[in-house]
Amino acid sequence: MRGACIVASVSLLGAELARGQALPQPPDLVAKPAYVALVRSMHEDEKVLEIVRRQIQGEKHAFRAECLANLRPGLITPTIAWAIEPSFSADDVAEATRFFANITQQSRVMLSVRAEVLDLLNICTETREGTRQITYCQSEWVQNPDQSCSARYDVAGRAGDTARSTRVSLYCDFKGSDLSSLLTELPGQHETIGLSWRDSRTLELVLPPSVTPRYK
Repeated sequence: MRGACIVASVSLLGAELARGQALPQPPDLVAKPAYVALVRSMHEDEKVLEIVRRQIQGEKHAFRAECLANLRPGLITPTIAWAIEPSFSADDVAEATRFFANITQQSRVMLSVRAEVLDLLNICTETREGTRQITYCQSEWVQNPDQSCSARYDVAGRAGDTARSTRVSLYCDFKGSDLSSLLTELPGQHETIGLSWRDSRTLELVLPPSVTPRYK
């Protein structure tokens, strides 16, 4: 017996979900060593972190003070290196002084670092308060026909808690914008979810029988 079926159209998710999410990082962020070395040598990670830290301190968040104080530049160096990569070729990197003098003026860098810092603060705060979500297992990413989007599911739960939930996530890399979304969440641990792309913009989810998603 086939389980419940959910069909999600990527076009319905659209830019509205992407806005305000500050350039979500790809599933496996990998920064090229040359870019990482450049960011470190020019101490731009220190400069960017200080700016983002001041921004966050002026906003209303529930982060623990010690988490904000313990942020270190090295935690965001790969994020900066990844964020500047589309704007600068290998030859550009060789002429770093001219190109990176105003790195903090690049909106992609600042937005990406801000997202990374907020994520690090969430991890620290949740760990100290016992609400940290742990991913216990996950499927491979399933790509659509034109390879612009990928979907997968994972099983997660709070650290120290026996309860589990199964989540289905979507990540798309479009020209000029990225999209990241949690499509649905199921109570319990389920490892028989079907992910099938009907076309490049329509994903079919085949869920286990008698399982009701928390939202869809």
